[in-house]
Amino acid sequence: MRKIRPFTLFLCVALIALAIVFPSVLKEGLYKNIYSIQENRTEATYRGILNLWHVVSWHTGQSSGISYLKQCIQKFEQRHAYLYIELEGLTKEEAVKRLNNGETPDIISFPTGFFRDAERLMPATVPGTVLSAYAKSAAYAETTYGCPYMAGGYLLIINEDLMMEAADYYPAAEGMAPDALLSAARSAVAADIKDPVFGAGFEANGTSQPMVAAAYHVYPSGEDTESPNLALNLANRITIIYDQAFAAFTDDRCALLIGTQRELSDLAALDMQGKSPVYTACAFSRYTDMVQYVGIMQTDDPKKADIIQEFIRLLVSDGCQRRLEALNVFPVIVTEDMYPDTPVLKAAYKRLIADPAVPNTFTFAADYYDNDRLIKRVFDGDTDALHELFFRIGR
Repeated sequence: MRKIRPFTLFLCVALIALAIVFPSVLKEGLYKNIYSIQENRTEATYRGILNLWHVVSWHTGQSSGISYLKQCIQKFEQRHAYLYIELEGLTKEEAVKRLNNGETPDIISFPTGFFRDAERLMPATVPGTVLSAYAKSAAYAETTYGCPYMAGGYLLIINEDLMMEAADYYPAAEGMAPDALLSAARSAVAADIKDPVFGAGFEANGTSQPMVAAAYHVYPSGEDTESPNLALNLANRITIIYDQAFAAFTDDRCALLIGTQRELSDLAALDMQGKSPVYTACAFSRYTDMVQYVGIMQTDDPKKADIIQEFIRLLVSDGCQRRLEALNVFPVIVTEDMYPDTPVLKAAYKRLIADPAVPNTFTFAADYYDNDRLIKRVFDGDTDALHELFFRIGR
């Protein structure tokens, strides 16, 4: 029998022990490395609860802005463990009261004109995909505060029962040129109105200015720049209802209505009940003051600001912007194939991406009543007022 040397026996025992111990040591080392990487990543991002206020002053056409934001939040939370966004819907009045009482959210979704300055907000980076006119509307003192993420639009809605059918009339989704529209208005007939009536959609309330949309009317071809401005074209030739015009329209007391996606939806609901007049809706204007922004409230936590900025990028991504179709409102980026089954909304979106006229959100409230007086002067035939209005809005 061959004798085993002591050194060889020691070496064998050591190798066996190493084979037993090494896997657990290796596993522990790998675990520590992976754990440290995960910890570093976690420390680099924000963890916790973010409060988001959604402040509402204008209405979508279908599904609500709250429902839309919930979908985007769910998508965002799936990407970030240990991060939660609590969403709350508020009116302008409710939000102002709570801010004045010292309450502050982390993120705020706000409409045009909600803030008069950027004191409560942090600078935000607007992704390059957002159309320039929308991005500029969030500027204050040459710095951008907040990012636009959805917009409403103005439509011209025509009461067919109050209009005589004529060869140069019959509106299409793409809209009507001013001369054809004026001809139609002049030939309006109804037993209970003496003159053609033009409605502003809803009363002036410090929130939206539908009559201003008439100054930015876009002709069907998009090229007919020689035709007179629609607001001037109708000046002194048509009675204008500024208050409760939608009720006048549905009661057959108003032949032409400047409405929004909300009035279009309400008319469709009335039509299902057999209670609406016969109507046609046309794309109308490249102007909108129905824009919703998302902003970062003041914070000393850079991780919080960074994660909110990432949420902003998600809201204006193609995926989230396409979801706006369910609300009957419009993206602030160029997105293909929107509203394939709704020609009037498709045409309205074309106007809002071709050359949108969007007032600055921080100066809108201060300029509101001056602009209201200007547009009324325009409808009195004042060309100088029209030019001043263009200068104020900046487009």
